[in-house]
Amino acid sequence: MKRYDDRDKHLEWVIIMLYPIVAFIMLSSREVSASGWILLIVHLLFCLLWRNLRSVMVSSVVMWIVAVPIWLYVEAGRSAQAAANFTGSLPWIILMYVLIVFAPSLLLVSLRKKLWSRYKLK
Repeated sequence: MKRYDDRDKHLEWVIIMLYPIVAFIMLSSREVSASGWILLIVHLLFCLLWRNLRSVMVSSVVMWIVAVPIWLYVEAGRSAQAAANFTGSLPWIILMYVLIVFAPSLLLVSLRKKLWSRYKLK
């Protein structure tokens, strides 16, 4: 098995940290989030860029740790009712994220990794 050099590790961490930033910006923008195709294409691109399942998990956890407090702050600035609605809906939002985004991402990355190793691609 090939050992990765420092440059590959830095690129991997850049991709891991870039996903939460891009996802937060896209989901916060009404114009972009109205078009599901753009979100789907960007997410599929990240599925191709992630090196392994750990990268997917770290990116997703960082996204949630950063995004939820920021969204709560933004919603609390609008009204207390909006923040309460967001907080009350958060378990359903997380469940839908896991079922619609996270699980397919894990499957796509593991399938890509298996195909890459089968055909000896990097």
